[in-house]
Amino acid sequence: MELFEAIRRMREISRKNETFSFSFMSYNSSAGQSEGIIEVRHARLRARALKAHHRHAEIIEEYIDVDTGQARHFYQPLLMNFNGEKVSA
Repeated sequence: MELFEAIRRMREISRKNETFSFSFMSYNSSAGQSEGIIEVRHARLRARALKAHHRHAEIIEEYIDVDTGQARHFYQPLLMNFNGEKVSA
């Protein structure tokens, strides 16, 4: 599945208040390091960050991990899988 199609489908599912699963490669831009692959079993996208609040807002997706209740984010280019399908750039 193409990256932007996956993001579009994530937004559509989230608007319906349903959940999806996905995985991505973590990246901490401040530290310049990764903690490896992150797998999220039940998620919904949240409102996107404003550019004034995050310098990479245009490529970041905010989400909530429904299982833990944690608000998190990921970089779009690092998305690996969406609902069991491999994502490509």
